Amino acid sequence: MIDWLIVWGVTQAAGSVVGSVMQDLATEGAKDYGKEFFKNSLGKVLRLPEKDVQKEAYGKALKEFLEIFQQQLEMADIDDDQLQIYKQPLKIFIKDETVKPILGDGFDINCQRIDTFTLAESWKRLNLPQLPSEFNWEKVGKFYLRKSRGIIESSEKLKAIFLDQIKIQDSENIQEKVGIKTDYDLDRYAEGLKSEYGYLKLECLDTTTYEQIKLWRMFVPQNVKRCKQFIPQLYEFPKEVFQELLDRGEITQAELELQLLEEKRREYLNAQLYPVFDIVNRIEHPKIVFLGDPGAGKSSLLQYLALNWAEKEPSDRASFPIPLLIELRIYARDKDENKCDNFLEFFSSR
Repeated sequence: MIDWLIVWGVTQAAGSVVGSVMQDLATEGAKDYGKEFFKNSLGKVLRLPEKDVQKEAYGKALKEFLEIFQQQLEMADIDDDQLQIYKQPLKIFIKDETVKPILGDGFDINCQRIDTFTLAESWKRLNLPQLPSEFNWEKVGKFYLRKSRGIIESSEKLKAIFLDQIKIQDSENIQEKVGIKTDYDLDRYAEGLKSEYGYLKLECLDTTTYEQIKLWRMFVPQNVKRCKQFIPQLYEFPKEVFQELLDRGEITQAELELQLLEEKRREYLNAQLYPVFDIVNRIEHPKIVFLGDPGAGKSSLLQYLALNWAEKEPSDRASFPIPLLIELRIYARDKDENKCDNFLEFFSSR
C-alpha cells in the first residue's frame, strides 16, 4: 500500500498544521479530489496521467500551499499555539469546490497568476477565522505557482503532458497566423494519409487483375550513411571534363584536387551504414535531409513515416510530431495553374 505522506514529502509531525491536514487527506482517501482539482488545468489535455500520478501531483501541491500559508501566518507573529486554530479551517478550505480548481490552476500552461482574490473571498464566505492583517494572499499565490511549476518539472509524466500542451498551443498559434482553422480534424487527416499513401502506386501496370498492394507489406527500411560535408555525386564528372574546365579557367587547380576528391570518395564509400530508423528515431537528429539516387526509396520512406503516425491510436498521436508530407511536383503544378499563391495556402487546401 502506498504511503502517500512519504510520497507527498510530508515529513513534519502529525501535530503540525501541515502534517495534520495532509494526514487527514491521506487517511480519508482523496480518490475523487483530483477530478475537481485538475478541472481547469489537466482536464483540458488530450490524455490524462494515471490516477496515482495525479494524486502525487495534487498532494505535493497542497503540501506546498499549506506550507506557504503557514509561513505567512508565522511572518505575522502567530505562535505555535495560535497556529493550531487554523488546522480545521484549512481542512475545510482546501476541500471547498471553488478553492480546489483554483489551486489546480498551477498546472495550467496558460496560468500567469493564481486567482488569490477568489481564494480570499472563499475564506470569508466559509466563515473561517480572520487572518492577520499582515497575511498576504498575493505572495501566497505567487510562491504557490512557482512551486507548482517545480512539481511539473520534477515529474517526467507531467512534464511530457505539459510539453504536449505547449506543442498544441504553438500549432494553433501558427495556424491562426497563416489563416488555417485551429479546429483541424487530425483523425480525418490521418485517414487521408492512409488513403493517399497506404498502397503502392503502380501507374504503369494494369491494376484490374490484382488487388492493390499495401506499402506496409512491401516497404523495406534502407540503410543510410551520414553525409555532412562530402556528397560524391557532385564530383562524378570525368577527369577530362575537369581538365577542360581548368584549361578554360572556370575552376582553379585548388578546386580540382582530384586525388583529394578520390580519397574523400573512398572514405565515404567505406563509411558505416546505419538502419534508417535508427537515425530517424534519435532525438539528437531533429532535422534530417535524405539524399539518394532516383528509385532509392526516398518518397516511400517519407510515406511510410507518415503512415506510421496515422496508424497510431488517436490518443497517442499528440505525443508525436504531425507529418506534413508535401510532394513538390504537385505543389509546383498547382502553383503554375494558379490554384495556390504560396506553400501554406497549398498545404491548407490539401
